[in-house]
Amino acid sequence: KVETAVNGREAVEAVQRQQPDIVFMDIRMPVMDGMEAMRQIKKEASQLKIAAVSASTFEHERQEYLAAGFDAFIAKPVQTAELYYGMAQLLEIEFAFAQQDESDAPAEAPDPTQVTLPAALHAQLLSAAGLAQVTTLEQHLDAMAALSPEAAALARQLRQLCQNFQFDEVAALL
Repeated sequence: KVETAVNGREAVEAVQRQQPDIVFMDIRMPVMDGMEAMRQIKKEASQLKIAAVSASTFEHERQEYLAAGFDAFIAKPVQTAELYYGMAQLLEIEFAFAQQDESDAPAEAPDPTQVTLPAALHAQLLSAAGLAQVTTLEQHLDAMAALSPEAAALARQLRQLCQNFQFDEVAALL
């Protein structure tokens, strides 16, 4: 069951009532902000997994949230793949996704050795894959797809791996 709260105080009350497996906590909320709500929840339920959700994605802020006690960070706008990845990591579960329809599958996997990427883009792709930053990785894949038909085919393959949270495989192909 999914329950929402419009402010931090309601979030604390909802957690006390429902005892959820995981909480996605917006940082900026009225009445009580996400940081204070997380602290209050962790006092009573220290093992509960709480992910900070914020549109502010500066690395120093991400680190501040994690140091304060959040178990993960998810950037807004929230992408479905990041949400599933966060749940899988925090709850130590795996999701089973439907297999791709054969009509959607590419006829042949592209040869990564035939695609030359600018060094900066290559580094950005590797970094995003290593940090499991789905949104960032997909943005860089968009840039990659614009380079050539071969790059576009490889970007499609990498995007599929990304959507299935196979970040090690993404890095290996790069």
